[in-house]
Amino acid sequence: MKQLSLVLISGWGMEEQVWESFFPYLHEFPVHIVHWWNVEDQKDFRQRIIEIAKDKEVILVGWSLGALAALQAYDSLQTKGIVLLGGTAKFTIDSDYVHGWKGSFVERMKRSLLNQKDATLKRFYVSMFSKTEQEIGEQIAFLKVAEQFQGDSIYSLQCGLDYLIETDAREQLQQIDVPLLLLHGEADAICPLSAAQYINEKTNALLTIIEEAGHALCFTHAERCAKEILQFVRGIQQNDQQDVITKTI
Repeated sequence: MKQLSLVLISGWGMEEQVWESFFPYLHEFPVHIVHWWNVEDQKDFRQRIIEIAKDKEVILVGWSLGALAALQAYDSLQTKGIVLLGGTAKFTIDSDYVHGWKGSFVERMKRSLLNQKDATLKRFYVSMFSKTEQEIGEQIAFLKVAEQFQGDSIYSLQCGLDYLIETDAREQLQQIDVPLLLLHGEADAICPLSAAQYINEKTNALLTIIEEAGHALCFTHAERCAKEILQFVRGIQQNDQQDVITKTI
């Protein structure tokens, strides 16, 4: 039985530093991070996960946009489980889906990147935090971390927004045959809690709601989320070991 690896799949406009608070809790597993720098087209999101995770037994941990990409890639890999942080199966609303943003709003973000890249990113970063989190200065702490980002190109960032507008992973939900854990902030303004509840209704997922939390769970609630993920992964390992024992007997 192979050792499980954790593949951390970032959200839009994010870089490796946002996961640093996770690392002290995940030392018993190999950890790989998927980056979105210099994305050239929408196929890159799924393909980059496959390139990093191929030939490994993996737990895919997708945050925000990374959750959509995880849902698209998981069945092309040796996926043993999926964790979605602030996840959604569809970022924009439609005639039969109300758990997201208007596509026109995301289009405005694309246009504003051309003339106000830094300001657009900063507004998005601040919006990730709930009112309670903003009162204690979590967004200020995050902006200091974001200063360490190497920075992505406008074109790549716009590709990410196009991906959020166009990607619909709802059909993939019906095909998920591995354990699925949903960790979601009660006050998430980017991917509303109802988006996670929708996934929960369509799958056999385990949904954990974190009170008064916004969208940046891997930053604001790193310890709790990491421990939830470790418990989830250990449960998968135990089941695999039991299957091996049963087959041996």
